Amino acid sequence: MGLKWKTSVTRFEKVMLIILALVLFLFVSCTLIFFRANQPMFVAKMQTTAIAKSAVGMKKVKKFYHFTRRKTYYSVKGRDSDNKEVYVIVPESGSMVTVIEKSQGITEEKAALLVKDSVQKVLSTNIGIYNDKLVWEVVTKSNTKNYNYYLLDFKTGQNIKELKDV
Repeated sequence: MGLKWKTSVTRFEKVMLIILALVLFLFVSCTLIFFRANQPMFVAKMQTTAIAKSAVGMKKVKKFYHFTRRKTYYSVKGRDSDNKEVYVIVPESGSMVTVIEKSQGITEEKAALLVKDSVQKVLSTNIGIYNDKLVWEVVTKSNTKNYNYYLLDFKTGQNIKELKDV
């Protein structure tokens, strides 16, 4: 008498294998779509970081920003070769790199505080250039679920432009 192996697969096991295969397929597909969708921003961050390293000797990037109004700008915050905290702002074209010390303007946190009131939640703060001025863009969401966009002068914090209830 030898051991007998079960060779037939039950209907339940077949259904479970099909469900498992579908779930695995959906997971892999969603992961690929996610990475493919984020690839342009990943490339922009890598290129901006490389430009910052070349322009000011930035060793480590603390934050990456993406700003689009009339033109698109990518920026990074970090320390330069003199250990000063700086922002390096690069237009999408890659020309005319702007470097500014953090101490020459208001902070990202102060920009957010200047526009926040009791009914708004700050979603993002980005640095960029608008009408040849260095600006902070602060995006908020109100209790009515509408978005508000504020452009503040980097140096003074003065409100340059706002778009509310979008």
